[in-house]
Amino acid sequence: FDPILGWRNRPGTTATYNRLEYKTKVVINSLGFRDVERSPRKALGGHRVLVMGDSFIEAYAVERDHGITRRAEISAGNAGCPTEVVNAGVHGYSIDQEYLWYRQEGFALDADIVVMAVYYNDIVQTVRTRYWGSPTPLLEVRNGKLTPVNTPLEPPPPRAPATASKRQLSGSALQFLVLERLITGAPRFYAQLSRRGLVAPNEPETVPDELRVYKKRGQLGEVRAAWARTEEILVAFAEAVRAHGAIPVIAHIPASFEVVDKDWDLTLMKYGLTEDAWDRSLV
Repeated sequence: FDPILGWRNRPGTTATYNRLEYKTKVVINSLGFRDVERSPRKALGGHRVLVMGDSFIEAYAVERDHGITRRAEISAGNAGCPTEVVNAGVHGYSIDQEYLWYRQEGFALDADIVVMAVYYNDIVQTVRTRYWGSPTPLLEVRNGKLTPVNTPLEPPPPRAPATASKRQLSGSALQFLVLERLITGAPRFYAQLSRRGLVAPNEPETVPDELRVYKKRGQLGEVRAAWARTEEILVAFAEAVRAHGAIPVIAHIPASFEVVDKDWDLTLMKYGLTEDAWDRSLV
């Protein structure tokens, strides 16, 4: 728990993620990040890039040296341009937490370039005060400066132990597997079969609030406010970085449906969306 940021990694800790998709060892360095050990100040005459973001940057689903920051650092070195690429990603962080951390601590790492990696779910989170039950800072412009208005944060209540839930299935397991693979692999073909009555129609799920940033008309007031707040944060981030003599970079991490046609078709089907009201290029 952190009374300003909501949470942070505890330096020196180690954890093992054991999932169906991956098994990785995560070691947190003395700066509180999943990275090799770094000096608080860059080497004299050296080059340093600081990358802030959430779990995409922290990269706990792959081994450390396969994350984007380590790969960038190794690639730069192999190209004859030795550069430290510091991983400052923290799982679950949004751009408001990243901005506050840089303003309070990150600037001291003396980076030449500071990257803020933005994912679409960051946008709505900028106007909310909780993330998966944990408190988060809320920023507003006060006296011309972006300021947290709800800190210090209260610690979240203890969480009950997680219990595994079993999905109840009926009928042929092979049929279920084939249809599930068909939906995810060829959603438009599945829709054609459904219209002909050959397979059951897909039941749309409720649209997550985070996804509503891709709606091109009829946006909720919260989403419009989130877009405005996001702009304020990005501008303040750039100003803060330049004030410390560094170059700000905003890096968009695309969702798979933004770049893969099949995944966009699947998203439309999953939530019952129509292409005339939704635009995957908006973010």
